[in-house]
Amino acid sequence: MNRLRQVLLCLVVVLISMSIYFALLPSQYKHQWKSSTYVSANQFFNSSAGAPPSNSTDRLVWDVYKKHKLVLFTMINDAFVPFAMSWLCNTKPLDVHKQVVFLTTDNESSQTLKHHWPDITTVSLNTSGFSGAQEYSHVGYVQLMVERTHFIKKLLEADIHLLLFEVDSTWLANPLPKLMALQNQGDIIATKVTGQDVTAGGFLLLNPTPATVKLWQRLTDMMDDLSRKLKSKKISADVSESLNDQQFFTQLLRQKYAGIQIVYLPQELYPDGKWYSLPVDKRQQSPRPIIINNNWIVGNTKKIERAKQFGHWFVKAGTSAGACNETAVKSLFLVFG
Repeated sequence: MNRLRQVLLCLVVVLISMSIYFALLPSQYKHQWKSSTYVSANQFFNSSAGAPPSNSTDRLVWDVYKKHKLVLFTMINDAFVPFAMSWLCNTKPLDVHKQVVFLTTDNESSQTLKHHWPDITTVSLNTSGFSGAQEYSHVGYVQLMVERTHFIKKLLEADIHLLLFEVDSTWLANPLPKLMALQNQGDIIATKVTGQDVTAGGFLLLNPTPATVKLWQRLTDMMDDLSRKLKSKKISADVSESLNDQQFFTQLLRQKYAGIQIVYLPQELYPDGKWYSLPVDKRQQSPRPIIINNNWIVGNTKKIERAKQFGHWFVKAGTSAGACNETAVKSLFLVFG
């Protein structure tokens, strides 16, 4: 009995000592301790361990992650629905659609995609002011990226692994096996812009490590600051090319912010739109790409024209938006397969 009393007394003393220690701890250290706590998906979605979130939108994304352990995420507005349709036709043989989450700016775009492609998941912001073509380095485009940055932050804080991609791209093979093999080698897997020491913002594998989460939180703050500065400008107003999420992201990576570790993919396998400008013989001599991004060209009409010229447009002409050009899809994989 005396031994039991001694043990209980020791426990009481330890608990009292810990309480006194934490009460006297300076407030800044308390804050650091709290902010370094890792937020799990269940905590983020306000649900008990093992239970799905109650919010229907959150539950949609969580269900995709729970089943596949990786969410393929992209954001579009109404003007990019044709690109989304073409990309979905392109990737139909690759068996990745059940992992795809589209964040749309309006309900109609979300419903259109879901109607034609029931395997994908769509989430709508249902916001106004983002309709129509939003050109790069204009206020409307930057504000779209602000929304996207916030949503990605939310998913990373929920401990969700993400592959961020763009629908104005052509997938010549399934990139997931190679990406999964590299996943544990860094916090972020990325590509670089051709001819520049700039990290491309349109194709990123984001592991929700503490470093990635902290970096993305800082990126979100930077985008919010930019958004406030642009608030009084028209959505068609020009914005400096040094002021966008891709440039801010690159700055943080160069600083090794939060100790971030990044792995870069071979550029010849994941080329950007400069690939289309290569001489024919150089394209033929280059390794077979896995993904080609249709950027470095301004305007949706010009993007579509170039995609068609290279056989990289997969929606059948003269039919409903959901009809795939199966011949073009088969030809792509025959030529590059």
